[in-house]
Amino acid sequence: MAYVSIKEATVDRLIPGYGLVVTESYVDEKGTNRKAYFTVWSKDKYEVGDVINVRGILGAKVSEYTNSAGEHKIVAEQHVNDPKIEKADAPF
Repeated sequence: MAYVSIKEATVDRLIPGYGLVVTESYVDEKGTNRKAYFTVWSKDKYEVGDVINVRGILGAKVSEYTNSAGEHKIVAEQHVNDPKIEKADAPF
């Protein structure tokens, strides 16, 4: 079982009654600003734009979808189960 710790993640989207999607910003090896997305399964209440720290069990699955431009996409989704969440200004 793998655990993940995400520091200063930004709440990007809410999944009412189930959880939220957070983003982690980083710079890749080419110097490009990138974002990693994680679905956090929690019934705690947060707002879009909140900055939080998240720890929990990491899960992943492959999903397929067709975007609004009609392109077929295959992505790996990252999920955080049994999360421990704190506001980012709290010590982690």
